[in-house]
Amino acid sequence: MGGCLKVRKARQRSFCKKKLPNKLRKSSSNSLFFLTLLASISVHGESQWATSFDFIGTSTNLSQEPGQGAGRLYSFGLDTIGYLTGKTRNAATVVMQADIWCADNLEIRPAFIEKEDGCEPALKIASVNLHILPDGKLNIALGHLEMPFGLESVVSTNRTLRQVSTTRNLGQKLDWGMGINGSIYGKSYVSTLTRGTGMEYLGGNQSWAWAGRVGSAINDVRYLPNPGFGLSWFTGNVRLGDGTLSKRSLMSADMTQYVRRFGLLVQLGIGRIDDRRVVSALGEVNLANSLESRAGYIQVSSKNIDTLGGWESESSIALGVRFGERIGAAFSTQYVYELESLNRSGGRGVFQIQFRYRWS
Repeated sequence: MGGCLKVRKARQRSFCKKKLPNKLRKSSSNSLFFLTLLASISVHGESQWATSFDFIGTSTNLSQEPGQGAGRLYSFGLDTIGYLTGKTRNAATVVMQADIWCADNLEIRPAFIEKEDGCEPALKIASVNLHILPDGKLNIALGHLEMPFGLESVVSTNRTLRQVSTTRNLGQKLDWGMGINGSIYGKSYVSTLTRGTGMEYLGGNQSWAWAGRVGSAINDVRYLPNPGFGLSWFTGNVRLGDGTLSKRSLMSADMTQYVRRFGLLVQLGIGRIDDRRVVSALGEVNLANSLESRAGYIQVSSKNIDTLGGWESESSIALGVRFGERIGAAFSTQYVYELESLNRSGGRGVFQIQFRYRWS
């Protein structure tokens, strides 16, 4: 290869014949990596696919600092799930989630959106889960995976307004790598070893992450998680949105219990972020009918960091409702109010609405 050599701070060297836009290089690298994974497993199963699609449209209104006006964040996504079947059983499950995110007068926004007004593509989950042993006892996952930590592992909230993760503690929610998962005697386990680069595949020369959870069984069919307990861990040197590296080591315990139609979710975590002690907590009370076609919840979360000037806190409260079926149309709305913030004064509100349609 010849042409030009470009060196960027805290990033990889890039050899090029013709200069390409950053987002085009990132998108091409991510797509090439995942297509290679698909090709590597194609020999293990027949070309029979049971596929479902999920169209998602989301709008978020943000009340920003005084004088900045209201900001909006829009996203449109397509979620595809495929099952690669062998002669006697499913050989693998493939998940592809691609989004387009658009910011409108938004100063505080996701790191991959470069401008206050503009749109960017985002490849979210792009994974292959190889079913090694029958009955789900051992699977090997490859690709762009969701980090297994806390309540987020028990039920997937990657494409919903309602969140139960501590993403700001981990520094990322998705990462490129591999892992193992399965269920034995009604208990589930999941562990991943990833690059620590988050949304991008490249640039992980010094970053890495190891995460996992053991505990109650995982049921992706339900909107609400199964009852039970779990223990999680996360350690690594992750790359943040601004390109800096952050050393993190965290542990968490979670619990889910139900009394009639009322559910209680609790998650407590401790650890260190860049040599600073961190204590976090999340609590939720929800109410749903037997089919979970109607559900409502109120959720409180907090994060406390031990700084040189003493303990600093951030906290928020969320109220949300959801109407709809898992297969078919669903409507959700949520309002999140920021009680305290580490980086600015509290009182910032976020209102979100989402429409999903899944067909198979």
